[in-house]
Amino acid sequence: MTLPSPAVRHLSRTIQAHPLGVGCRSTGLGGLRQDRETLGALRAAVEAGATLFVTGDTYGQGHAERILSQLIEEHRGAGLQIVTKIQNVGTAPHLYASPHVRHQLEQTLDNLRDDHVALYVLPSLDFGPDDRYLHEAAEALAAFRRLGVIGAVGLRGPHPSRTTGADQAQRFARVFEVVQPDVVLTRFNPLQQLVIVQGEDLFTFTRRRKVGLLLCAPLARGTLADTRGRISPMPDLSASAWAALRRGLRPLREHVSHLPGGEAAIALRHCIERSPNTVVVAGFGNRRHIVQNFTNLYAFGESDIELADSVYASVRAELHHHTLDFAKIQ
Repeated sequence: MTLPSPAVRHLSRTIQAHPLGVGCRSTGLGGLRQDRETLGALRAAVEAGATLFVTGDTYGQGHAERILSQLIEEHRGAGLQIVTKIQNVGTAPHLYASPHVRHQLEQTLDNLRDDHVALYVLPSLDFGPDDRYLHEAAEALAAFRRLGVIGAVGLRGPHPSRTTGADQAQRFARVFEVVQPDVVLTRFNPLQQLVIVQGEDLFTFTRRRKVGLLLCAPLARGTLADTRGRISPMPDLSASAWAALRRGLRPLREHVSHLPGGEAAIALRHCIERSPNTVVVAGFGNRRHIVQNFTNLYAFGESDIELADSVYASVRAELHHHTLDFAKIQ
């Protein structure tokens, strides 16, 4: 039996979105021909039901936002929601210096040719020496939210690490209390160990606080999109770790082989099913990737999801012995 399609997710009080978002990191990196192809892919995403698009002010040095402006203009009233991150430090003394935060948001709005972004994200937990810019950045974003220039405040979450994971989680918890974000943005894929914050995994931590969770890089930089090849798509992954990963994922790969792009789609669905307060963000290389991701997302039944859960758990346990390689996949 096929499971019902995932319901619209309430990522925050102001953001309701399709559970699969579109990552635009590769947008705006080519010439006019590639821009046309990218815009065609983004249009296909809207046709497939996508409502949330994630970008940043350094993606194509603002060109990604300008391409998205065309999509926004074509679909006024369709409920498209743009998530963007402040990443371009320019000549400011710090990324989060208050005048610079305001300037970059103004530039983003100009690029998008709009007066509002759904979610504005602080993508780093570095607020300068002694957290010099922490409170002013938090106050600036809170003010933008009150003015309606942004719908919600986002904060980067902690990332699992054998060496700095606990320290980073503690750091995140401190910043979280000051910023009071509506949404946490973090990397997550099916082979990743859960991040623990104040004794709870990040899913539970955010859900109990009624905070949304935006999961990025769900395919581990393309590693989980297609494991048929003998050479890893991740160049720095050792041959032995890649062999173990391919061997472990083989039952799932064969199970979804009837679907074009089935490996990617089952990984995305696995991430979506982790918690009701999440939206999963997948990047794309072309229109075909987007169409396959959205079309196949709903093709799985309960037994498919259970198999995926079991296979991913086994592979996580196997890769745990490949310490350095496991860190790279995460």
